[in-house]
Amino acid sequence: MFKTTTSRTFTDEQVRGSGLPLSEAITGTLGKLGFADIKQRGNTIKFKSNQQEDELESLQRRFGKAYIQISLGTTPTVSVVTDQRVEKLLNLFGNLFILTAFNIMAFRKMKDQPLFVGAINIIFLVILVLQLLRTRCNCKSKHKELLDQIEKDLESRAETASQAMIV
Repeated sequence: MFKTTTSRTFTDEQVRGSGLPLSEAITGTLGKLGFADIKQRGNTIKFKSNQQEDELESLQRRFGKAYIQISLGTTPTVSVVTDQRVEKLLNLFGNLFILTAFNIMAFRKMKDQPLFVGAINIIFLVILVLQLLRTRCNCKSKHKELLDQIEKDLESRAETASQAMIV
């Protein structure tokens, strides 16, 4: 429920044309985009930006905490996945802490107005539930942008490799 996934299937010409395994080509593309901390384990590539530089920090904000999952089969598929479980749980606990603090303060100050406190609690809980259900971040467009960059890089590598074979 808290994972957003965008996938794209690549043709054999795009994958084999670059002369590199798909995972290495994707790692190279991420390096070209400016991501500094790229780690690969099996078919999963995790990437982060160097927080020292502003451009890379904006890349991290733009692409979020995503990782790439590669599925090699008859048709190679690359999926960009954003997992928001940790952020949502932290947000939930923070909001529950605020609600608890409000209730402690409200029951001390407004002992004679329990309906008002109850109404505020109901409004706050509705907002809390709506925030949790709003899991669809604008990750899809960012994922497509990253997949487009990977596809362009694979095509340019394949074109460069084919020109080198002609010469």
